[in-house]
Amino acid sequence: MNQNGKNNEDINYRPFVFGIEKIDAEHQRLIGIFNCLNEKAAKNESADFKQIVEELEEYSCYHFNTEETLMEKANFDEIEEHIYQHQIFRQKINDFKTSILFGGSTLETDMVNFLRKWLLKHIAEVDAKYVPSIKKYLNQEKTN
Repeated sequence: MNQNGKNNEDINYRPFVFGIEKIDAEHQRLIGIFNCLNEKAAKNESADFKQIVEELEEYSCYHFNTEETLMEKANFDEIEEHIYQHQIFRQKINDFKTSILFGGSTLETDMVNFLRKWLLKHIAEVDAKYVPSIKKYLNQEKTN
């Protein structure tokens, strides 16, 4: 943490590589967007903050669609719970976008802290659950 109470360390995507090429590449991009947002917040550069939040929202929707499609094709048992987690994220991003319009004073720090925790926990714990199902599905697709 820095002197302002901000944890401005970037997230390293490498520990979250699952061996599913498309998902790994999308996680890397998602974490890259977060790291950019984190950097702007750490430097108190709020001018680009809204644009990066828009990019994060757009790309996360794209990524969630990829995951949800693969989970459905793989008949992943916990798909409904996973989709619900994505809905929570989307709602939180919408809440942050609304706050940006009204210029919340702790918004950037709150947003970065939420996103850091959510991304780390979601990828490491929630996404990790679908890996065996999706790998099995993709391996079956290769043999067909």
